[in-house]
Formats: sequence, structure tokens, C-alpha cells
Amino acid sequence: MLELIEGLAVFNVELFLVLASLGLLLVGAFQKNDNVVLYLSVAAIGFACFLNFVHFSDQMYAFSNMLESNFFIQFGKMLILISSLFVLLIATNETQKFELPILVLLSTSGMLILTSAYNFITLYLGLELMSLPLYILAAFNRNDSRSTEAGLKYFILGAIASGVFLMGTSLIYGFTGAINFGNVYDYYLNLTEGESVSIPLGFLVGMVFVVTAFCFKISAVPFHMWTPDVYQGSPTLITMFFASAPKVAGFIILIKILTNPFADLYVQWQQVVLFASIASMLVGSLGAIMQVNFKRLLAYSSIGHVGFALGGLATAEPYGVQGILIYLAIYITMTIGTFGAIIMLKKGEKNIVNIEDFAGLSKSCPNMAICITIFMMSMAGIPPLAGFFAKYFILVPLMKAEMYATAVIFVIASVISAFYYLNIVKVIYFDAEDKKASVHANLAFKFVVLICVLFNIVFLTMPSYLVNITQIASMSLVHEDSKADVTQ
Repeated sequence: MLELIEGLAVFNVELFLVLASLGLLLVGAFQKNDNVVLYLSVAAIGFACFLNFVHFSDQMYAFSNMLESNFFIQFGKMLILISSLFVLLIATNETQKFELPILVLLSTSGMLILTSAYNFITLYLGLELMSLPLYILAAFNRNDSRSTEAGLKYFILGAIASGVFLMGTSLIYGFTGAINFGNVYDYYLNLTEGESVSIPLGFLVGMVFVVTAFCFKISAVPFHMWTPDVYQGSPTLITMFFASAPKVAGFIILIKILTNPFADLYVQWQQVVLFASIASMLVGSLGAIMQVNFKRLLAYSSIGHVGFALGGLATAEPYGVQGILIYLAIYITMTIGTFGAIIMLKKGEKNIVNIEDFAGLSKSCPNMAICITIFMMSMAGIPPLAGFFAKYFILVPLMKAEMYATAVIFVIASVISAFYYLNIVKVIYFDAEDKKASVHANLAFKFVVLICVLFNIVFLTMPSYLVNITQIASMSLVHEDSKADVTQ
């Protein structure tokens, strides 16, 4: 009983969000005003952020080692919760069906369980709790054929990814007899103790399958094919959610499983991650050049950013993980700020859809033009904006690891991506407008965009705070038995 109470105390954020989701579902069923559920959902996410902030913990396990908590996991949870909070705050700009915030809460609960998982069964439960609401959200506009198509594509390909994950875990369990991360790691240690032996092929295939499943979740090449269609077809608010919180959750758990149960197999998984990184950088950067739809452009842009971030993981070093955490923290502000800007802008009765719709924005909405320019230049990695430091903290680990070819590709892909980001700035300031744009946003909406803008501007003056936190978080990940090997 004492163990149960301690476990509930450690994982109170997940428990609170699940109970809040169920409670708000009942409120929504009996409450005629849908926005009441939305405002209560914002309050629930805000309180969850507070709980997570006041309960940063050292290494702890709960529920018979099914869940794990440490500084790295708590940091990842905070990024997820902040992303979800920003999305719900932006959602208050218009009346939403009460199911939308509840689905966001349920998906966020799944992300938190996913990041805390310490065995493959808990990991799968968190993965499905995260994914199922996302499939519904993608098809949330039932009367829009593109939204329905996006939901169907996402569901089918997501089901395939889940099947690949289950196949991988089945192989791992078959060879190790364990589903706990620590026991899987011990299997490898016992296998290689005192002599050099070959690792069973089936075990390696299982590991590759698990990595493949999460490459799909973060839309890394070659498992990116769903991203442009789903981003374009889903409601823009939902696309913003897809591009932020689930990406963070996917990266956190991918880092966790590669540096925990598979810590000493980095020679094998490094090749997979390196290929995904390079391919994502090139496909994302080159694929965005020909896009005319802004959401499709951002889809390819997100694929490119995934490639940049994976470069840090490919180094198999703690400072590479630190670079990813910094990248993710900056990436969510750029992404949410950009999507927020296009949601609040309208030309006539329609939202901005294509890149050409930004024409003349500098004259009709000069403040919004400045905001979008800052986000585009930050995504391009132009100093002194935060996006430059995001790429800097990935490029330095690549150079330290002597991965010079990957670093060169990293720089080339960044230069290519700068073309289409700066092209949007050109359209905003130099192309003639066909119809004036107007801003439709409430105070909460403007507050979120303003926070994202200020973060990208003033990050130059305060990078040490984030650097110190991420350094502690990345070091809390390193398996003590493998620390000497991984940090060489």
C-alpha cells in the first residue's frame, strides 16, 4: 500500500490529467456552453504545469518499475505541458466543440505516460493513449473531405507504426525474456560479460523495429509520408498541436530507449539514426522549396527540423542529448508562434492558406508582419535569434564527435531551408497585396504569440539558464553502467 501511495504521489500529474479529462467529459455532456469545458481544460493544463514544476525529482521508480521519473523526464513533461497549454489558450479565440480540449487533454496524458514508461507494455499503453485522440483530432472537421482524408491516412499509417512497434517488442521479449528497460539492458551486459560474442540478429531487428515506430511518430524520413497531407488537411489549430507536443514526446522516448535499454548498442542504432537524420534534413529542406501551401511548407520544414535534432542523437553523447533538449525548447516556440500567427490572420472571411496570401502584409498588418518575419528568420537559424542557437547546440556536438560529413550536410541543409523562409519575408514586404489582411485574436491568443516572439528575440541574453537545466537533464539519462562507454 505504501508503494502505491508513493507511486501516485510521484506521478500525480498524469493521474490528475486523466481524472480531469474524464470529469470534463461529464461536464461537456451536461453543459450547453462548450467554452466552459475549454476554459476548465486550460486551467487543468496550467495546474498540471504547476504540479510538474514543484515536483522535479531525482531517479525514482513506481508501480513495480513500470514507470520512471528523473530530471530528464520531468523536463520533457514540462515542454509537453507548455505546448498543450499554448494550444488550448489559442483555442479560446473561437468557440470550440467541447470534445476538442478533452481530446487534447487525453492525448497529453498519453504523452506524459509515454515519457515516464520504464517497460514496453507501459510504453505501448502511453503510445496508444497519445495516438488515438490525435487520429480523431485530424478528422475533427467532419464536413471537410480533406480533414477526413487526413484522419484516415494518419490512422492507417499510425496503426502500421504501432504494429511495427509491437513486432519489435515481441522480438526483444523473445530473446531477452524481459520487458523492463533495466532487465533488457542487463541481458546485453550478461551476454557480453567476459567475452566478445555476437548479438542475436532477432534482438537487433527488434530494436530497429522499435526505433522505426518512433521515427514515424516524429515524422523522420523515410517514415514521413503522412506529414504533408495530415498537416494540410487537419484544422490549423490541430496541426499546431501535431507539430509541437507529440514531436517532443516522440523525441523524449526515442532518446530514453536508445540511452537506456539499448545504451551499449549505440554502434548498431547510431547507423539508423544517422541515416534518418541526414535523409530528413535533405528531404525536408528540398521538399519545402516547391510548396505553395503554407501548411505543407511547414510540414516539410518540421521534417527538416527533425533531421537537425536527430543529428544530436546520432553522436551518442550526453552533450548531443543536451543539444536536442535545447532544440526542442526553441522549436516549440517557433512552431506555435508561426501557426498562431496564421490562425489569427484573415483575408476577407478566409484564413491565410497559401504563401502568396502573405503579400502586402507589411502594410495591412505591420505588427504581425514583424512577428512572422522573426519566426521565419529564427527557423532559418539567422543570428541573434533563438533558432541560431538551436542549430549551434546541435552542430557543436557533431563537430566534437568528429562527424564532419554530417556537419557539412547539416550546414548545407540549413542554407537551403533559409531560401524558402526568407522567400516568405520577401512576399510579406515586397509583393503587392490583392486584399488586405486583418487580425482576429483575443488577449490570450496575442499573449501566446507575444511570448513566443519575445523568447526568440531575448534568448541571446539568457541562454545559460536553459543550457544548465538541459545539461543536468541529459546527464540524468546516462546509464551508470554504460556511462564510461557512452561518454568517451
